[in-house]
Amino acid sequence: MQASGLAPGDEPPDGVAERRRVGALLGQMGEEFASIGIQLGARYDGSPVVLGDGTQAPPDRPDVYEPSATPGGKLKVSVTAGNWPECDTRSGPM
Repeated sequence: MQASGLAPGDEPPDGVAERRRVGALLGQMGEEFASIGIQLGARYDGSPVVLGDGTQAPPDRPDVYEPSATPGGKLKVSVTAGNWPECDTRSGPM
């Protein structure tokens, strides 16, 4: 027994109730966390400096990120061994 009077692995009733309450609140915030398309899917198709090639960009959805080589998409970024972001320059000089 621990100082709380509970055996290891036992859960206090108020802790179970609190987890259920917080879980229900977080369950209502689905849209709050469904934004990967906004975070990674920024596009610059309409920019005057982007020359399109006639290919269709993937649908612009806030909850889905679909990588694309269509002009106007963000360059692929990778993390190197030194943990510094590095643009993929195989598309040509910048």
